[in-house]
Amino acid sequence: KWLFVGLLSAYGFQNLTVFDNILSYLLFFSVLAWIYAIATDVWKCGLSRGSQATESTYAPQWEMPKKIGTAFGIPIIAIITIVVMWVINAPSYNANTGIIESMRHVQFAQALGAQGKTQQAKQQLDAALERLTNINQRRVTGIQEVREQWAQLAGTLAKAEWMNSEDKQVWYEQALAAMAQQEAWVPNDARFPYLTGLLHQKFGKNEEALKAFERAYKLSPTKQGIILQLAVTAANMDDAETMALYAQEAYELETSFVEARAVYATALARIHQVEKVLALVNEEPRLGYDQRILISLVKNGYHKEALSLWEGAVSTDTTLSQKHVFSLVTAYVKLSQFDKARDQARHIADVLPQMKPLTQEAVRQLNLLQAGQ
Repeated sequence: KWLFVGLLSAYGFQNLTVFDNILSYLLFFSVLAWIYAIATDVWKCGLSRGSQATESTYAPQWEMPKKIGTAFGIPIIAIITIVVMWVINAPSYNANTGIIESMRHVQFAQALGAQGKTQQAKQQLDAALERLTNINQRRVTGIQEVREQWAQLAGTLAKAEWMNSEDKQVWYEQALAAMAQQEAWVPNDARFPYLTGLLHQKFGKNEEALKAFERAYKLSPTKQGIILQLAVTAANMDDAETMALYAQEAYELETSFVEARAVYATALARIHQVEKVLALVNEEPRLGYDQRILISLVKNGYHKEALSLWEGAVSTDTTLSQKHVFSLVTAYVKLSQFDKARDQARHIADVLPQMKPLTQEAVRQLNLLQAGQ
C-alpha cells in the first residue's frame, strides 16, 4: 500500500514540474491504473500470506465498491489531473514552445542574412524578440531557461555582419535586462552573472564583462570556468599581468584541464616567461598547435620557441590535419608577418614531404594575400 502511495506521490510531484514532455505522464497513469486494479480486484484487508481463505471469507474494511469506484473514482481523478496539468503545466509548456520557436526564428534569420535577405531576416528577428518579451512578462515556471536562451541567442548575433548596429544594440540591451531580472531574482547563484559576463564579452563590452565575472567569482570563488573567463577578459583588455594571475589560479585548481593549461601558457607567453610555457606545453604536446600560444610567442619575438612547440606537436600527431599542420603559418598571417609565414610553409614541406603540394599552394595564396588580392 505505502509503496503505491510513494510512487504516486513521486510521480505527482514530477508532473508538477515537467512541462516539455507529455510522455512523462505515462508512468503516472500506469501507477494510477495499477493501484486502481489492485484496490478493486485483489487487495483485500484481512488476507494474510499463505491463507486458504476464499473470496467469501475476505473481510474488506476499506475497499470502495467496484461500481461506485468505476462510476465516480476514475472521472474525478481524471478531471483533477487534467485541471492540475492545465493550470500548472500549460503556461510553462507554452513558454517552452515559445523558446523553441524563438530559436527557429533566429536560425532562419541567420540563414536569410547570409543570403543577403536582410529585410526578411529582420522580420524573423523581430518575431523572435516579440515572443521572448511576451514570455518574460508572464513570469512562468521555467523563466530561467527563457532568459538564459535569450542571452545566448543575443550572443550569437553579436558578430552577424548582415545586422546593423541598432538592431544588435536592441538585442543586447533587452537580453541584458532579462539577465538582470534573473540575477535579482536569484542573487546567490553565480551562473547568472557569469552568463551576463559572456553576453557583455561577445558584444565587446570588456569592462562590463569583467564586473559581471567578478560578481560571479565572489559567489563561487573555486569555479574554474569563471576564473578562466576573468583571465580571458583581462587579456581582451591587454592586461597581461592580471591575465596571468587569474590563469595561474584557474590552472592550479585542476591541472588536468587542457583549456586551463592553454590559457595559462598563453598568459605566460605574454609576460615573457617562456621557459614555463615550454614546460607546460611539453606535458601536453598537442597544445603546440594552439593559436593563442603561438601568436603570443611570435608576437613577442619568440620564433624559435614557437617552432619548437609546433615540431613537438607534429611529432606526436597521428592525424596531421591541415588545420593543425598550418597552425603556425596561420599565426604569422594573423600578425601580418608574411615572410615568416612563407618560411614556415616551406619548412612544413621539409618536415612533411607529403604536404609539399599543399605548402606550394599556401605560398601562392600568401603572395596573393600580401598583394591585396
